[in-house]
Amino acid sequence: MRIIYQDSIVNNTKNILRFALLSVVSSVMFWGCAPKFEEAKTLYDQGYYGQAAVTFENVYRKEEDKEKKELALLLAAESYRLNNKYDRALKLYDRILRKDPNNTTALLMKANMLKKMEDYRKALGRL
Repeated sequence: MRIIYQDSIVNNTKNILRFALLSVVSSVMFWGCAPKFEEAKTLYDQGYYGQAAVTFENVYRKEEDKEKKELALLLAAESYRLNNKYDRALKLYDRILRKDPNNTTALLMKANMLKKMEDYRKALGRL
């Protein structure tokens, strides 16, 4: 009887801890933690390009400062490129270039990526 009682206490404690953890995670997801540019940049600088790309895209969606927003999109594209997600990077470079066809940084990064993909015609297409 004593063993069953102790097992039930342990199980209840585990359930309470699970509930508490779930509550904390839910609070973080719903009440705050808007992605910050600095967090994305840190991920990028540390070589976590997949996570950086997603975070930069979230920053782009929520950022109000136009310059930070544009830089976040550019760094998201670059993060995807460095993570070998060329199709996604290409879409973001194209989005940047639709807004600003003379963005030399986006043009250069896109051309370098196309060169690496051995798509030389597209890489030279803007010259």
